[in-house]
Amino acid sequence: MISGGGNDAWPRFCGVLGLEQLVDDPRFATNGARVANLDALVDPLEERLMQQPSRYWLERLNAVGVVCGPINTLDQLLVEEQVRQRGLIATVEHPS
Repeated sequence: MISGGGNDAWPRFCGVLGLEQLVDDPRFATNGARVANLDALVDPLEERLMQQPSRYWLERLNAVGVVCGPINTLDQLLVEEQVRQRGLIATVEHPS
């Protein structure tokens, strides 16, 4: 999940993806414009994001302050360090 829609994060998001040309495109100049032109934006973003695994993008986006995080499957969630450290998973015995 990437929250790169804010006007301050948009240039950093595009920079990490190597899509700087999108920053100056008037169709994407504001968050409202990006929403209005979402159909034109999805393909180039998906194409670029599919070139690397999630961890690759998460590290780079976090480094420049773009809010993002993984969407985990259940098996991935169960082994997340934060989940284990916070004790969010408990083993209990069922009465029967």
